[in-house]
Amino acid sequence: MEDKDELFTNDPAAEETPVTEETGTEETPVTEETAPETPDASRFTEGETYEWDGRQFIIAKKKKGLKVFAFCVFLALIAACVALGLVIAKYRGISDGRIPGSMTYDTGEQSGTEIIEGKDRDKGKDKDKDKSEENAGETESSREYPGSHSAVIRPAGDETYSMADLYERCAPACCTIYVPVSGGAVLGSGFVVDAENGYVVTNHHVIERAGKTITVKFYDGRQFDAELVGSDEATDIAVLRIEAEGLTELPLGDSSNARVGDPVIAIGTPYSENLAGTLTNGMISGVDRQFEVKDFYGRTEKIMKLIQTNAAINSGNSGGPLINMQGQVIGINVMKLVDEYEGLGFAIPMSSAVTVINNLIDYGKVVDRTDLVTTPAKLGITASALSPNDENLRAEYDLPEDLPEGVLVIETTRSTAVYKAGLRNFDIITAFNGKKVEKFDDLKAELGKYSAGDTVTLTFYRFETGEEITIEFVLEK
Repeated sequence: MEDKDELFTNDPAAEETPVTEETGTEETPVTEETAPETPDASRFTEGETYEWDGRQFIIAKKKKGLKVFAFCVFLALIAACVALGLVIAKYRGISDGRIPGSMTYDTGEQSGTEIIEGKDRDKGKDKDKDKSEENAGETESSREYPGSHSAVIRPAGDETYSMADLYERCAPACCTIYVPVSGGAVLGSGFVVDAENGYVVTNHHVIERAGKTITVKFYDGRQFDAELVGSDEATDIAVLRIEAEGLTELPLGDSSNARVGDPVIAIGTPYSENLAGTLTNGMISGVDRQFEVKDFYGRTEKIMKLIQTNAAINSGNSGGPLINMQGQVIGINVMKLVDEYEGLGFAIPMSSAVTVINNLIDYGKVVDRTDLVTTPAKLGITASALSPNDENLRAEYDLPEDLPEGVLVIETTRSTAVYKAGLRNFDIITAFNGKKVEKFDDLKAELGKYSAGDTVTLTFYRFETGEEITIEFVLEK
């Protein structure tokens, strides 16, 4: 019986028919010369890789692609690290010999030598060591940051101008600040302090409600969209920047030399844009006036040192310049006392404001201490005015007997510095900065002697553990 699955038969014709291999194009006879060679197992070595070269298996060449790729990636990473280091060095001022946070500058330009804490970096470590005692106690918070001096106090000079000439010289540098808000717009005034870079000064309260749009309008009809560079609520100063050519800037004067009776003018936009460029004149009525700014509830928020003038300062004049007869800005008009009184206007003295202006330009915030504003300190606690041994108070809060006299803390706010330092609810304050506290008025009186930013100590009794604890912290506004 014939087996259909057999590859070979006994048919002589079948033996004469060559076996073929289909290649897809033509049939090629497979002969002894073209038959593939059977690999010899003895020729293989463990661990090697083999490939077919068309006639036989041979040891495959080791491919270096991955190694080359890995080496390239490694070089790229090194290059990236070097580039990043150069960027950081440039940012910090290291690449040209400067040290961050310790800059000295000439007027308007950087000087070539970098000073840190009074020590020349190029003189070496020995000189630094010699200066260590001289700089003892100096901290980052107390060190001045002179900045780029975009705003610079200049000598007054002897030349004075008539009122008309003064206005012609100064008005081109003055402007209206227009801030659209819900239901209308806020109008204020401002002036250019740096024409080359387009820096404009105004009041913080003029732009505090601004969204993305702040417009600076000059009296000749030109107007520009402004970028908020920085703003400080405490000093009520803000700096804007505009992209414009052909600007005029106002020179800044030394307000510390101002005397009662010196004539001054104010330029601004009172009440309406129709009154833009209004000039009012008067004299300095007082210097170093301590003016209390109160909140809606009549609580003192801050105490500002201001120049008093009888030049008319009305709504819309805020942020405009108070100018002496030499054409220098000696103050930033900030407020009128109250509507019931006339001839009582106030301006921020430029000798203090210039530090704030430069800080806002350089850092976007105020980093230098200034005597311009004093902020009353707050502990951020709710305390009882009654003695901890008061029967009603003891019953209400389930307090033990024989507690020390002091101020019972009813509630502390977790975000405050005093809470972070360790004060908790129902602690009894017995001393403030080393002064004994027996009642609420004692604590209030001692706290009133200090300002926000001062470092103080607080001693309190914790009846749960029976221990007396003293903490140190920085007072907040």
